[in-house]
Amino acid sequence: MLKVEKRGQDALLGGVLAGLAHHWQVSKSLLRILFFLAFVLLNFIPFMGWGASMAPVLLYILLWLSMPEPSGEFTEIEQEKKAVRIKTFYNYTMLGVVFNLAPFLFLALFNPDQLYMLLLTVPAFVLLLPATIFIIAGIIKAA
Repeated sequence: MLKVEKRGQDALLGGVLAGLAHHWQVSKSLLRILFFLAFVLLNFIPFMGWGASMAPVLLYILLWLSMPEPSGEFTEIEQEKKAVRIKTFYNYTMLGVVFNLAPFLFLALFNPDQLYMLLLTVPAFVLLLPATIFIIAGIIKAA
């Protein structure tokens, strides 16, 4: 049986990937980036639908529910470091979302025809590239 526990002190969300990275002795950032890219890239496989794209999220939730909680309490310093790490990650994520949505909102308000042409001619993964880059930067910065 796999003896892996969540790593609450290293968590960005639930500590699942930090626990797996600790158990497998790999970089937390690398595992988080691979997991995020799996989620993003599975959305662009033709004819896969929501089932494939949500598989990483469902896997994360199942692992989160099945992995035991870490034993012991966090020190005040660990809690402060965790708060800074989570805030950094979320700030980068929100910047990515804003930079990604701002041009679409501008076009929707002032030139809807141009927005339709953009959405019909440019592949979706190119349109989501700014948010993806910011989220990956947030994962790296929060390590």
